[in-house]
Amino acid sequence: MTGTDKNELIHGSLGDDTITGGKGIDFLFGAEGNDTLSGGPGDDFLYGGDGNDRLIGGLGNDYLKGNAGKDTFVFGADAGGRDTIADFQYGQDHLEIKANLNNNGLKTAAQVISTATANEDGDAVLHLGGGIEILLVGVQPSHLHADMVIMN
Repeated sequence: MTGTDKNELIHGSLGDDTITGGKGIDFLFGAEGNDTLSGGPGDDFLYGGDGNDRLIGGLGNDYLKGNAGKDTFVFGADAGGRDTIADFQYGQDHLEIKANLNNNGLKTAAQVISTATANEDGDAVLHLGGGIEILLVGVQPSHLHADMVIMN
């Protein structure tokens, strides 16, 4: 399922879905199954649902919530802005980050973790350079480990 340039609400179905938003502000909802949600440009809201999902915010300040399952939050060449991950689960979920994203010099998971600071609420914020930040709600910087990060 693919969105348009308008603001949209797109729901997946049972099974494994691939849902891609358009240029507007999109609300993408996976369902049961292992879904891939990609927001694209714009400030998007991605909700994985049940299953082991891949959530790709893209450009903009995105809100990502994997819900149940072992979810992967992807930050690749099209990443941009400050994304919020609302429910990162220790031991289950992973961050997948493109090595040397925007020529930031971060090539290892340990280097990515070393960028973490705490916001005013004590939540971890990863600073990936080029204006790209990842806020991990409910996760303290001291609880981050390199095994939570997959470099690609």
